[in-house]
Amino acid sequence: MSQVNSIKSNSNQKPIKPLFNKVDWDEGFPFSNEFNDIFCQKDVIEETNHVFLGPNNLVKRWKANKKYEFNIGELGFGIGLNFFITLQTWIDNKDSNGVKKLNFISFDKFAPKLDDIKKVKEVYPQLSEVIDLFLENTPAIFGGVNKFEIKALNASLILVIDDVQTGLKKLSNNPNQIDAWYFDGFDPRKNEDMWNDNVFKMVAILSNKDTTFGTYTASGFVKRNLIKNGFTIKKSKGFANKRHMLCGEYSKGNKKKFRSKKIAIIGSGLSASILANKLASKNCVVDVFEKENALAAGTSSNPFASMYPKFALGDDARSFFVIQSYFYAFNYYKRNFDAFDNTGILFLSNSEHRKEWLQRLLRIGRDDVFERISKDDINSNNKIEQSNDGVFCKFGGALSPKELSQQALNHENINVHLNSNFKEHKAKSKKVFIKINDVYLDDAYDDLIICTGSSLDKYLPQINSMRGGIVGLKSKNLANINYPINHSGYFLPIKDGISWIGSSYEKGNTRLNDDELEDLIINKSKSIISFIADEKRQIWSGIRSTTPDRLPIAGNLDNPNVYIIGGLASRGLSFAPLLADYISSKILDLFLPISGDIEKAIQPKRFKG
Repeated sequence: MSQVNSIKSNSNQKPIKPLFNKVDWDEGFPFSNEFNDIFCQKDVIEETNHVFLGPNNLVKRWKANKKYEFNIGELGFGIGLNFFITLQTWIDNKDSNGVKKLNFISFDKFAPKLDDIKKVKEVYPQLSEVIDLFLENTPAIFGGVNKFEIKALNASLILVIDDVQTGLKKLSNNPNQIDAWYFDGFDPRKNEDMWNDNVFKMVAILSNKDTTFGTYTASGFVKRNLIKNGFTIKKSKGFANKRHMLCGEYSKGNKKKFRSKKIAIIGSGLSASILANKLASKNCVVDVFEKENALAAGTSSNPFASMYPKFALGDDARSFFVIQSYFYAFNYYKRNFDAFDNTGILFLSNSEHRKEWLQRLLRIGRDDVFERISKDDINSNNKIEQSNDGVFCKFGGALSPKELSQQALNHENINVHLNSNFKEHKAKSKKVFIKINDVYLDDAYDDLIICTGSSLDKYLPQINSMRGGIVGLKSKNLANINYPINHSGYFLPIKDGISWIGSSYEKGNTRLNDDELEDLIINKSKSIISFIADEKRQIWSGIRSTTPDRLPIAGNLDNPNVYIIGGLASRGLSFAPLLADYISSKILDLFLPISGDIEKAIQPKRFKG
């Protein structure tokens, strides 16, 4: 049970500092002083089965249902016990011939502390396996929408930290998607805001004609609000000594059917390759068209790069997107790429502006994510000499975009076509046809996604281009750097004997040749750390696409079957995985990983008219 709406406050929480559950463990079980009630009791596993899993008939529906994913919605995450018990039941009963993916979508005003979840293992050791899997895939929890994938179980948790009514509204861009509801929370008499008419109006929007629900309460006003919003009600025996509980179903709405598709993707960089892999893993046939004679030949040919977070401190859509996408990307790389090492990332306080920003980060009190590190410790840890202290983010690292793209495209359902220059497309009878090398292909595609970076300006003139570069060299002075060090550029850990430093961007009408670009990067880097290059240098440069509002572009172009992804600028590693998840889910009518306000903020049409 949870304190979903117990405290009246601004629902526009900053993503970086949500409200956290305050749990008292003095009596051995989690207790809420706010409600003078326990979060759960000793026989919670039996109770969850009786109140939620049984009335929703989950095991039978998982095995009999042919849809790709099954979505459980919950009002009241608390410290996650309903989720963990459901996940254990999923493990015990998952059938290869039934539902392929489990999504658990939970709404709570208060984020759980990971330390409290760790204590749950001590009280309920039979849930240790699933709790450990959750903790392995949960770097940190923030306000807004958090999506945690548990790849080993083909399951995910979408945890929405917000007022319940606001959170439901933010995910109302998923109409008819929830298949079963858990209505949990403290006593409706103490927490009426969670159980009111407006909440169940939003619940109805998310439900379909086969949606069921279970709840421990038999409150009269809860029953009336459910009936008013289209639910049929059945009163049944409550758990243990509780006399009654409610269960029932929703009989309105539409039920969406999943089908795999044939997809064309233009480009083979980060966004294109991750998107292709996500679609291919859902049994879509994907044709990738690359105009060059090698994969990831554009900006994603970068030999080594750092995840680049700019932790925004506002409460606008961009702030929520920047933070959600960064931690989603972190989890994605950690799950899928063995070469990714969570070294963490250091931000140096090398300017007054950066000092102010880093001090604000520290004042937030997210010790689970950020820690101050002194100049001496930085120098000792990396065997360097520089004059700044900094803030260390415990989650992040560096990897090769080119290797990442190549690995993502290595899938039996993906066909890669090199030397294939995309010219144009046309739509006919809900199909898309594409012209490659001046010839329209015979194949018809269900959907087309264009991921061509700066060349997207022919569709959206507002897209700008900017050249960035990095320099590779051998230097004894930089050979022991253990994690990316971010200043106005960055230093990366050594890879294959090479130290990479960067970056530089051409601004305005400036156009530098490679020698000038190299000198600019070297001089800027030496102003932070003194070093001598012992061997010949290498330089890489590429063109990045940017947008005026510093948000990427992802969504439909002019046709419902044609999409674009672009404008990722220097944050391709951080943005690409979440954008790929969003577009693949959009194409296949699956549950979207982002809120409606973020979806609106990244749409291409924001630059039209």
